[in-house]
Amino acid sequence: MFKDEADLRQCLRKLLTKMGREEVRITHGTLEKGKDIVFYARGGMNERAPYACVVKKDRITGSVSARTSAKAVLQQAEQAFDEPYTNPSNGQREQIKGVYIISPYDTPVSASESVGDRLARQGRTIEFVCGTRLMELFAEHWKDFLLFDSGVLASYLSAMRAGLSKDTALIDVILGRNLPAELPGSFQQMYVPQSFSAEVRCCSLDDTLRQDLSLPSGLIRLADIRAIEQRVRKLLRVVDYLEACPGIALRTETGGSTKVALASYIDALHHDWSTACKAAAAAALKDFETLTAEDRKRSASAENRRREPPRAAPKLPTERTIATTVELSLAAKSWLSRAEEVKALIVQALEEDCLRIRTDWRAKSDLEWLFSSEFRAHCRLLDLEDTVPDSVRRDQTAVKHRLSFGADFLDGAPRLVLLTGPAGFGKTSFCRWQSLACAESMLDGTGRVLPVYVPLSRFAYGAPANADEAFFQAPELRQLLHSSKHDTTIRLYLDGLDEMPDHGRQQQIVNFARTAVDRLPNLQVIFTARDHVVGPWLNDVVRLSVNELDSSQQRSLVCKWLESGEATDRFFEQLSHYPTLQPLMGIPLLAMLIGAVYKRQQCLPETRTRLYTLFVELRCGGWDAIKGVHRGGKFGQHDKRTVLVRLAGMNHLARRRDAAFDQFRGAIRCSLAGLEEFWDELLDELIQDGLVVSTGGGIRFSHLSFQEFLASEHLNEPTGERLKVPLKEFLQGDDWWREVIAFYITRFGTPSDTEGWLVRRAREVSKTSNALWVHRGALDERIGWLRSCLREAFPTFRSQYPEDGIIEQIALHRSKTGTHISRSRRRLSGLNLNEDG
Repeated sequence: MFKDEADLRQCLRKLLTKMGREEVRITHGTLEKGKDIVFYARGGMNERAPYACVVKKDRITGSVSARTSAKAVLQQAEQAFDEPYTNPSNGQREQIKGVYIISPYDTPVSASESVGDRLARQGRTIEFVCGTRLMELFAEHWKDFLLFDSGVLASYLSAMRAGLSKDTALIDVILGRNLPAELPGSFQQMYVPQSFSAEVRCCSLDDTLRQDLSLPSGLIRLADIRAIEQRVRKLLRVVDYLEACPGIALRTETGGSTKVALASYIDALHHDWSTACKAAAAAALKDFETLTAEDRKRSASAENRRREPPRAAPKLPTERTIATTVELSLAAKSWLSRAEEVKALIVQALEEDCLRIRTDWRAKSDLEWLFSSEFRAHCRLLDLEDTVPDSVRRDQTAVKHRLSFGADFLDGAPRLVLLTGPAGFGKTSFCRWQSLACAESMLDGTGRVLPVYVPLSRFAYGAPANADEAFFQAPELRQLLHSSKHDTTIRLYLDGLDEMPDHGRQQQIVNFARTAVDRLPNLQVIFTARDHVVGPWLNDVVRLSVNELDSSQQRSLVCKWLESGEATDRFFEQLSHYPTLQPLMGIPLLAMLIGAVYKRQQCLPETRTRLYTLFVELRCGGWDAIKGVHRGGKFGQHDKRTVLVRLAGMNHLARRRDAAFDQFRGAIRCSLAGLEEFWDELLDELIQDGLVVSTGGGIRFSHLSFQEFLASEHLNEPTGERLKVPLKEFLQGDDWWREVIAFYITRFGTPSDTEGWLVRRAREVSKTSNALWVHRGALDERIGWLRSCLREAFPTFRSQYPEDGIIEQIALHRSKTGTHISRSRRRLSGLNLNEDG
């Protein structure tokens, strides 16, 4: 906005003139005596007096006791008061009545109070007109100067300031200091720009999508019916996905809905099987009665009873044991024809996507590929693979192409982008760092991107009515968005799709964003989420992964924390002796935690779980004990940790991040009831510790991983009952508990016992889980991931089980021997058959 300080002074001179100030002069120079601008104004008694302006192009930070810009401002203001002003109009020397400190950036409270208190003690009047307040003056008195309408920029700057203070709460926790006013600058200094990528692999359809849907020849068993039903139901799930994808519609040539064709074929098939099965069962029952009558006659003779050994009693047939021919009805044949047509449509649509990926990826730049139909096909197949497992198979042996992007790729990126990564990969930090960078560039006149940051966790329990209510709440901002007079890009950061566990709510937010993009031609939307967030509503959204920090980024981050090259060298030398910590350095949050713990203790923890344990202990009072600081708190480390554990457990069980004050009191009541009357004092101490932050109407953990770690401790109780449901939900596909379970199993120092317990629990879960889920190895994948967590935490641990297929092999053996019978799938309604057959 301002090219340099001279440009800022010229703009201020014109602004002051428009405000009605008199004899406005730029006095900056070698003889300025601390006064950059001088003007005359009327006082309370209408007296006319000179006022001075101290103008700074950069942000004013620090305090007057340090070598910072605040000290320079104080010295310049004191000089302006000490040296009288000579009016060139009449040659009179007059005393400056007041000084205004002006900067385009909001000034931290610590800096303004430090300067103001020093001058107030001298009986001098000083006033800061910085950042938002300065922009409001421009908006009120010189509207044409601003690119945007009056309240818009003011609202934007206020939102940026509030957002940055929240974002830096985590850094404040790590640093162990309480300087919220200084945090925006500190956040920029501590942040290391990240990179993004996408691995494109060749794909092929799973064979089950191509298999024939008709009955095999010969005798038919219930297993044959169920096999066909499983194929049809998989096709139904693929149809659900494709029809929910924007711009995709599947219709059969014979007319009617594709889903109706598939569902009707299943119903007709079961009807015909039931008819044939009843006839076979009736014949078997007649044979059974005949054999029973013959046995009664034979056993009536005492001589026969002596000569012949007793025979086993004949068994009644069951639906599972019956094998019979099935003649499809005309209705079933008709629906089969339509179902085969649907299958052909699905196979054709997916094969076209698979062929697109096999194109020559060297023909375009990485950025150009983001706009291509080939990359959208890649994202769609990747999403379908997770949404409908075993529908698409990716080549795991080789990468077809790898797209790589730096932190500045958004300027040329598509209008809908999804950035994914595991917990702690810095997705939120990236959004807020980008927001801050865009704000800075707008203020210095080099940028034309207006960032809007929206944490999606606010919609976890309440649904907005429309896009404006969800993303653009300020009326001024809505007015700007509907205006067609500006050439500015609106970049909307929607952070944390995964923090809304309800898939319907996720879809609603994405649809709102898509609607806003269609309505506003200059809007770009950036979503963030953890890797497991998938769904057809993301079909037209470009998906990229956040990369781990490479070695140079790790070193840069550690150097920022330790503030010297020598300390950084010592850190990495010590890190080389801890193989379990080295992979964690690629995760930004964990790298910061490791650096913070090392900075405080000059030593490193051994594992990820130990790292979080140590960090929580330090933030609950341990750092104060190490430093010998006594803050006068009345609550001990044990009490605070006990309450936080309970709060984390309650939050995670309720699938929420934010807790109201009543819920916080409930956590105290359920853990340490004697402290409930002091809940507000305890809350103040916990916020001061930094593991939780205030949200206005309640509190939340400063990072979701802290909640997950403490929730794992909540699950660790003597009876083991608390763990049963979360572990079962995770093993059956619910990723909300993934990190919690990982923390839980690495808490204990007996990995062999833990692994054995996990396998036993998985076997129990397999008995009540969907058979297809078990047979396709999905349960084994989750057990395998948990076992890999154990190996990372305990590098010398050697497993007693094979690498994979533990549960799948057990389930396969069970199905072959017939020891497990699914009672819920019986179709012989009305038949009194013996289940033990």
